[in-house]
Amino acid sequence: MTHYVFSTHATDIAYAEYIPGPQGGLPTVGRSVTIKGGANVANKLLVTPRGVVTPVTDDEMDFLLGDAQFQAHEKAGFIQFDSRKADPEEIARGMNGNDKSRPLTDADYRPGGRAVTKSLSGDLMKAPATRESKAA
Repeated sequence: MTHYVFSTHATDIAYAEYIPGPQGGLPTVGRSVTIKGGANVANKLLVTPRGVVTPVTDDEMDFLLGDAQFQAHEKAGFIQFDSRKADPEEIARGMNGNDKSRPLTDADYRPGGRAVTKSLSGDLMKAPATRESKAA
């Protein structure tokens, strides 16, 4: 059976299982499932999808459901899955689209030309001043 994983991430994400290296060496990737990204990023046709979908097998879905990072992304609202195929644009409307790696849009700017973003710790930070605001 095919399952469908819907994502609002801006980039592809590979959820991986690591195998310990020989004699305590570096671990290697044993298994990996990549979920497509590209939400809120213009593609080569200049279309900016709100969400994207990746079909996965039963075995891959079981692997993903056991992955802690996949669970964290699902809990944060960036990932949803279903056994029915649906329009990713429709599904994405109810999902978190505020991926920090997405490009800034006009809505991200306050009057005066400064972007308001959050640091990785969640603190508000301001983007550097623009040329126009430096000249003022």
